[in-house]
Amino acid sequence: MSHRAILALSAALTAFVLILAGAAASYALRSDPAASAKESDAVPAEVVRTREAEYRRLLDDANARLRAQQMAFAAASEPEPQAPAAPAVFARGDDDRDGEDDEDDDERPHVGQEGRWSDDEDDHG
Repeated sequence: MSHRAILALSAALTAFVLILAGAAASYALRSDPAASAKESDAVPAEVVRTREAEYRRLLDDANARLRAQQMAFAAASEPEPQAPAAPAVFARGDDDRDGEDDEDDDERPHVGQEGRWSDDEDDHG
């Protein structure tokens, strides 16, 4: 590297360091604007307590409404108990429930002994 390049690089590096040091010093010496804003915007303790009580009351009211809605939903979503349907019982060969063995009853499908629909009575033993 030539002497001129080294001199230019060192001058640029020195300028950068000086600018960085000046920015840090001005930041450190500057007064904190947030601290001065906090002092001027101080809210009296009475106002804070009043706001907190109002907030707590509104929150309790909302929670009570939510609980009531949840209970109403739970009550509405519970199924009503229903009696199980009684199974239909037919005598073999009698599908019309009249108690008589009609000629056409044997031609129609009926429930076999295992509870399956079948056209052939011999399958069910």
